[in-house]
Order: sequence, then C-alpha cells, then structure tokens
Amino acid sequence: MPNSPLISIITPVYNGEAYLPETCASVLAQTHSNFEWIVIDNCSNDRGIDILRRVNDPRIKHVSENRKGVSYARNRGLGIAQGKYLCLLDADDRLPAESLAVRCALLESDETIDCADGSVNVYDATLTKKIRQHIPNWTGNPTESLLNLDGRSFFGPTWMMRRDKLAHGFDVNLTHVEDLYFYIQNFQNGNYACTREVVLDYRSGNRSAMSNLEGLEAGYRRVLNNMRENADMDQKLVSIFGSRAKSIMVKSYLKAGKIASASRLSTVGFKS
Repeated sequence: MPNSPLISIITPVYNGEAYLPETCASVLAQTHSNFEWIVIDNCSNDRGIDILRRVNDPRIKHVSENRKGVSYARNRGLGIAQGKYLCLLDADDRLPAESLAVRCALLESDETIDCADGSVNVYDATLTKKIRQHIPNWTGNPTESLLNLDGRSFFGPTWMMRRDKLAHGFDVNLTHVEDLYFYIQNFQNGNYACTREVVLDYRSGNRSAMSNLEGLEAGYRRVLNNMRENADMDQKLVSIFGSRAKSIMVKSYLKAGKIASASRLSTVGFKS
C-alpha cells in the first residue's frame, strides 16, 4: 500500500497470555499494513509478552512498564506513537481485517474529520458466539452525543484519531470511563464520522466496567466534577451528563441487587 499513512495502535497488556495470540493474529492480518503496534506490558507474570516477542515483525514494539493502570500505559503509548493516525486496542479484543483501512479511509477522505468510528460486534467471552452488534449513528461534533451518553458515538476505545489533534492524555486517576473522558477532552471542538463497517470484535464477559459498580460510579463522579469546573464546557450538557450517569448507575445497582447503593445515589446524587 504505497504512500499509505502510518497508523499507531496502542495496547496495554496485563497477563494477556490467553488472548494475545488471537489479538496479534488480527493485527497482523490488517489489509492496511502500514502500522506500528505499541504493546505496553504492565508487569505481567504470564507468558503473553514472551509469545509476542517470538513474532518476527518489526511493526510490533514492546514496552515494559510498572503496573500503574491502563490510563498510564496508554499515555506511555501516546508518547511513543509516530503515526499520522492513532487507535486503541484492548489486549483481549480482535480487529476485523478491514478495521484500520475503513477508518483510515474516512479520515483521508476529508481533512475536517478528526475522529473516525465504526460498528462493533459484541461476542461472548470466547469470541465465538455473537451477542449483538453496536452501530454508531452520529455525524459532526460528538460532544452532545458523548455527554448524553446515548451510545450514538461512543462504545469504547473504537475511534481512530488524528494524532496531531490530541491535546490531552488519559486521566491516570480514572479506572473507568477513561476513554469517554479522553474523547470529551480532546474533541470538544472536533468533527466525528463513522462507518457501518465493523471495526472491532469485542469480547464481553472477560472484563467489564459493570463488574465494579463502585469504580464506575467514582469514574462518573470525577468526570462530572472536572467538567463542572471547566468554563469551556456547555454546563447544560454537563448537567444532562450528570442526570444520565446517575440514572445508569441507579439502574445498574438495582440490577445487581445493591438496593442501598441505588437508594443512596437516587437520593443524594453525585457529590464532589
């Protein structure tokens, strides 16, 4: 693919031995071959990184890092990345063969597009049974959609972004919704586009924000408070974000049988 832009893929890993071979195979099978895959190992104690080191491909860059969390690891990757475009990939998910190509084509087709997204196939924990498909449905500035938590522009780390548009790294104090806040911070004045083509095979059941509801609530609270203090943010949209996050958390607590937590949040809401 002559003169094709370099794309940087960032993947933090902690004990990914069970998944990395499949993830690696999906990266190496990309039809857009001009990429660098930056894999940041967070002090794993399994053989996952050893497996990758045996793959003889100069496009794979291995970085060892103390275990300081996914946001810190992604920031390390951001500091290394050289690509015109950048995307994220979790160590247990899989890229369909056209994933890089279709998002890159959107960005290359229009210089005013800052971030490109696509559909997601959600699978079970073995990546064999398809559960559902997420299809984004938004065009233009993504802020309203992101703060409405409506899912029309946000599933998770599925965006491909112009690296030169990134002014903020990941908030290292966040363990949940860190990718959502990263998008909000960097593309408050950005332009979003999406394709219906599938750009990610997502493995559910292995890890989920919903498995740690207290951490998710803390993440929403921190993001909400940060945005309340940001004079550049539309505070009406920030208020909507707070109401939507509260509703999501109350329903999630009720579904998990955590009645006291649901009642507390329903009564007092998010506090600083």
